[in-house]
Amino acid sequence: MSDGARRSGGGRVWRAVLAGVLSLAGAAGGCVTFYQAEPGGGTRVRSAGGDATDTPGLMQPAGVGAGWQSREAWPARWRVFSGLRRSTITAAGKSPMGVITRIEGPLGSARRGPEAEKRIEEELAEDVSLLAARHRSAGGSETITIRGEGKGSYLFARSRDAGAERIWDGPAGRPSMYLKFASAREAPEYVQRGPEVQGRLLLIDRTWMAFYEPAEAWGGPARGVVLLMPGMFGTPKEVLDLTVGVLRRHGWCVLRMLSQPSRFTERQEFAVDASNVEEMSRRVARELVDRAAECAYAAEAAMMYLDQQRPDLAGLPRAAVGMSGGAMVLPQVVAREPARYSGAVLIAGGVDYLRILLDSNYSDWIDAVRLRLPGGAEGTRVRAALIDGYRRHAGLDSADCLPALAGKRVLVLHAASDRAVPADLGEEMWRGLGEPERWVFSGGHEILFLMLPAQLERLATWLDENVGGGAGTPAPAAN
Repeated sequence: MSDGARRSGGGRVWRAVLAGVLSLAGAAGGCVTFYQAEPGGGTRVRSAGGDATDTPGLMQPAGVGAGWQSREAWPARWRVFSGLRRSTITAAGKSPMGVITRIEGPLGSARRGPEAEKRIEEELAEDVSLLAARHRSAGGSETITIRGEGKGSYLFARSRDAGAERIWDGPAGRPSMYLKFASAREAPEYVQRGPEVQGRLLLIDRTWMAFYEPAEAWGGPARGVVLLMPGMFGTPKEVLDLTVGVLRRHGWCVLRMLSQPSRFTERQEFAVDASNVEEMSRRVARELVDRAAECAYAAEAAMMYLDQQRPDLAGLPRAAVGMSGGAMVLPQVVAREPARYSGAVLIAGGVDYLRILLDSNYSDWIDAVRLRLPGGAEGTRVRAALIDGYRRHAGLDSADCLPALAGKRVLVLHAASDRAVPADLGEEMWRGLGEPERWVFSGGHEILFLMLPAQLERLATWLDENVGGGAGTPAPAAN
C-alpha cells in the first residue's frame, strides 16, 4: 500500500456510517433528519424539504449532442449542493456532481489498528453527514440508506502522527492544500441490499487530491496547471513524486489525484453464461463506466474549486497527464470538460475497459470486478458475446471519449510488450487519437515505469513547448 491509504475490508467501514452521525444532525438546519439503523445497516436519512430550486432525487450532468457529449451518457448522482459559490457555478455553466471541500492534511498512512480504524470511521461518518445535509430536495419525504465503501475500496485518512509531514518532504515537496470530493449514486439492482436497507440505497464515493505550487526556485508566475492521475492504488508513488517535483521546477502547478475514487477497486462479481450474457453485458458496462465517470466528476469539481479559490490561475494552460489506470480514464476526464484542457500525456494507457479487465495480467492482483465465465468452447462464445454487448451498452468507454482530445496536443508513451494494459489496446488507443507523437519503449509495463524517471525532464519540456507556451528555464533540482 502507498503512504496515506488503506484498502478497505468492508466491515468496519460499513459500521462507520453509524458512528457519531446523530451528533451531526443539527448541521442539516432542519432539512435532513438522521435515523440510526440496526447494527451493520448503514445510515438512513430522511429528506424533509429544503431550499433547492431543482427537482429532488438524482441529478444528470449537463450535456449536448450525441455520444459522450450527451446528457444521458453520463451516470447520475445524488442531488447535492457542491459547496462552491453561485458565481463559480454560473461562470462554469454547470454544477459539480458532488461536494468538493478543502480538508486538513497531511494524509498519512492509515495503518491497521484501533486508532487508524476509528479515524477512518469518523471521517466516513462526517462525509455521509455532509452529503445528507447538502441534499437538494424540493419537498416531500423519503427514507434513504447511504452505505460506506465495501471490500476492495481504497481509502485515505488524515494523519495525527507528528511525523507525518515527512511523507511529503521527498521529491514532490509538500502540497499547499488537500481536497476531497464526495458523491453518492444509486446502487444498481445487482448490489445486495439486505434486510437493513430502508428505502433507496445510495453508495458514497470519495476522491482525495493534493495541490502543489510551482517550486519556489522557479521564481516567476505559474506556467499552468497539470492534472496528474496515477495508476491503481496511487502507484507508482515514487515515480509520481518525481513527476510532481520535475513539473514544479518547470513552473507548473500540479493537481494530483492521490488515487482513483474509493470505489474504483471495490469488489464486484458477475457470473456470465449463455443464458444471461446480454443482461450481464449491460451490468458490466454500467459498473465500469460508472467507476471511470467518478474520476471525471472528481477532476471537474477540483478544477472548479481552483477557479474559485485561485483566480490568478484563470486563463493559464491546463494539461492532463495519466499513468496506467490514470491514462485509461484520461479520455473520459477530458470529455467532461474538453474546453479546459489544451493537451494530454497518456502513459501506458489503453481503450476498452472490459477487454483490459479480461486480458490484463494485473486483474487477479487488483481483484476488483470479477467475471466468472464458463470454460471451453462455450466460454469463448460467451466472452465474445459479452464484449459485443459491452460495446453496445457502454457508450462512455475510453474508446468512445477519444474524440474529446481532437485538436489538442497529445503525447503517448507506450510499452511494446505491455501485459498490464495490453499493448494491442494501447496501440488501438493511439490510432483512435489520430496517431499523435509517441515514445515507444521495448519491454513491458514495469520496464516502462522503471525507465520513466529518466524521461521526466524530456516530458516536462514537451509540456512546456506544446501546452505551456514555451520552453523557459526550469529551476535547478534540489540537492
